[in-house]
Amino acid sequence: LSQLLGRETEVISVGNSALLSLPERKELAKFGNQVRIGEAILLGQDTIAYQPVVGTHQDAFLLEAEVIEVRDKHDDTQVVVALGKLDIGSGGVKPLVSGTNVVGISSDHLVISFPKTSKVNCGSSIAFIPSYFALMGAMVSPYVSKVYLEN
Repeated sequence: LSQLLGRETEVISVGNSALLSLPERKELAKFGNQVRIGEAILLGQDTIAYQPVVGTHQDAFLLEAEVIEVRDKHDDTQVVVALGKLDIGSGGVKPLVSGTNVVGISSDHLVISFPKTSKVNCGSSIAFIPSYFALMGAMVSPYVSKVYLEN
């Protein structure tokens, strides 16, 4: 690259978290000397199979939202939380409550399907693991309060 640019370059930054294994395989030098691995470091997952990266935590960032409505349906309980696209942009979130899943999102609300036997009340909070794009949206959103915890 130095020959192409006509000057020395100290840092040649390439790729993303998908290239995480290049340094281990000694192949990084073919492409550059730095790999941008934000998602792997921040969320602890690779960007190919979205599997956990060994030695990382998948819950370094949690997003909590208040339950504002609970509705019993035929097969499940639907819960509306105060979280929407204004807060997380185009990203998605995964509820930490087992057996639940996101069934819809609007500009300012998110609907989650809970098993009929679940006990959830208005005013309680539900924690989510954000996708990379949801994390980016939440971090720049003026509507999301940020709390930093020390280890």
